[in-house]
Formats: sequence, structure tokens, C-alpha cells
Amino acid sequence: LYNPVHTSMHELSDFGIGIGLYFSMLRGIAIIMLIAAFIHVPNILYYSSTDYSSVGQSAVKTLLKGSAICTDNEWVPCPTCERVDGSSSQIDFTDITTLDASAFTELWKKELWTTSRVIESDDGLLFGLKNTCGEGDADYLYARGIVSLVGTVFIVIALLALGEYQRKLSVEFDERNATATDFSIEIKNPPKDAVDADEWRAYLEKVAATYLKKNGTDALGGDGAPVTPRDTHVTCLTVALNNQKLTDTLIARRKVKKGLMDVLETVDDNALNSLIAKASQSIDSAGLEKAAKSKMAKLLKLDGKIKELQEKTYDAKRIFVSFETEIGQRAVLTAFSVSRMAISKN
Repeated sequence: LYNPVHTSMHELSDFGIGIGLYFSMLRGIAIIMLIAAFIHVPNILYYSSTDYSSVGQSAVKTLLKGSAICTDNEWVPCPTCERVDGSSSQIDFTDITTLDASAFTELWKKELWTTSRVIESDDGLLFGLKNTCGEGDADYLYARGIVSLVGTVFIVIALLALGEYQRKLSVEFDERNATATDFSIEIKNPPKDAVDADEWRAYLEKVAATYLKKNGTDALGGDGAPVTPRDTHVTCLTVALNNQKLTDTLIARRKVKKGLMDVLETVDDNALNSLIAKASQSIDSAGLEKAAKSKMAKLLKLDGKIKELQEKTYDAKRIFVSFETEIGQRAVLTAFSVSRMAISKN
């Protein structure tokens, strides 16, 4: 269904915007790192050559070759050095510059590739291990630094550009994959007494119409298309009240009613409602067995609680709105947009 080679990023977004953006980011970072590697090729070639280290990097691990690890060392007297670990170290102070490559490699692996940079001779004089890589090359630090700087600047700029590209791509993916959220808004802080759905519908349609009449659809991704009645139409609207106790009680009543139907072994809802009405007058006159009578008592108790809760007035807690088009949703969201500073001063 999806070719592993020829599938585009837009097709991967069919699995969700996040999936498409994830693979797009992976591709972008891979390309950036590849170009950065090419930028650093001069440094890699220099560090692995004998211009940097006279004996090369034959003793360096394969994955570290071409790095700035220095294998060109010499021991020099260090009267101001102090031993840290307190242990004694003895080494054959053969002039390593006279050794061939293989002999140097063995010496370097055994004695120079250590954590100790200071040793003590028989007469008590401390010697320090000095790196001599790049000595005599006047442009060594400058040229290597310029290459590294160019590579770093490129990575920073490329990552910023990738972020901007990802932002634009997310808009394209969102346009390609329409979901309910693209047409809907949620109002989290409505006035407590604003519980009339028809009033909300008329108000939001007026807000959308006013914004579109003033600004058109250009700023909302409408490509200059004329405004139509569909762009301001509210398809459905729900006013959520803070009546959780009432809804919980209704759910509990449904469960008890289902249990009562199981005990009575009936699925006739009308017959059961008639029995409930009769039991509400006198539960004993309903002629129920003990198990059914217990559930009927619970049901009647919940009915009384429901009637009590229905008498109360509930405040609006959330407003859920779905528009017929994305233009209507965006128009209302844009019209309701307020700066954080304005919110803090409100």
C-alpha cells in the first residue's frame, strides 16, 4: 500500500500529522548532518595525515580516526608538575622519534595511551607528556578553527531553517487531513448564566460574519474565495453544564434498571416502566420477589434523587461548537484572539 522508497511525506501524514512531521524531521537532520560531514572533510583528512602527527593514527580506534586525537607525543621535564595518584610510574625513555611506525604503535598502546600524563624518573624528576601534533604548521589552529566554525554556523542555520520548514509543513499536513478539530472550538470560560444554545449559535455566527465581512478569507487560508453562508454557519453546538451529580445519578439508575431487568428476565421496557409506576405507589403491591424488590427500592430511591437534582439550576461550564467550514472556525478563533498582556490587564 505504501512503497518504502517512493512514499512521500504527505502520504505518511495519512497516519497523522505527527508521523509525517517525524519522518520529515529525520530526513532533514540526515541531510544536514551529511552536508556538515562534507564540510569537515578537510579537518578529517588533515588529522589523519602525517602533517598532523608524524606517525599517523594507526594506533587509534577505527571510529576515532580522523579526529583530533594526537599520537605525536614526547616526554619533557616538568619541574612544576605534581603527582596526583601517588603511584610510581617507570617508562623506557627511548626517543620515540627514532622508532618505526609499528614499534611506535606498540609503545603508544602500552605506555602513552594512558590516563597518567606525568611520570617520575629514577632520580625523582617528573616528566610530562606533551602533544606535538601540528607543531611547525603556522596555520594549524586557524585553518582547523575556520572549518569547524563554518560547520557549526551551518548546522545552527540549517536547524533554524528546518524548524521553519516543519512549521509550514504542519500547516500543509493539517490542510490535507481534515478532522473534527479543524471545524470545532471549545469555550472554556463562558458566563455562568449563558446556557441558551440558540443564543450562543446566533452570537458565534454573528462574530464569524462580522470578521469575514471586514477581513475576507485571505488571512484564513481561503485563497481570496468569496464568503458564503456556509462559512458562518454553526452546524452543532453543545452547552455543557456543571451537573455532574445529576449525570452520575442517571448513570447509576441505568445500571440498577439493567440489573432489575436481568432479575425479572424481561426486555420489555414498557412493561418495566408500568411496574416501576405501580411500585412507586406501593412497592409491596408490585408482587416482586426479594431480589427484585431490593433493586426496585434502589431504583425508586434514585428516581427521587434525580427529581431533586433536576429542580436545581446549573451553570454553563463548557461550550462545544462545530462550524460547517474551517473558515468559520478560524474566523471566530482569530476574532477571539487576545494578547497575553491584554489578558493580564483584564
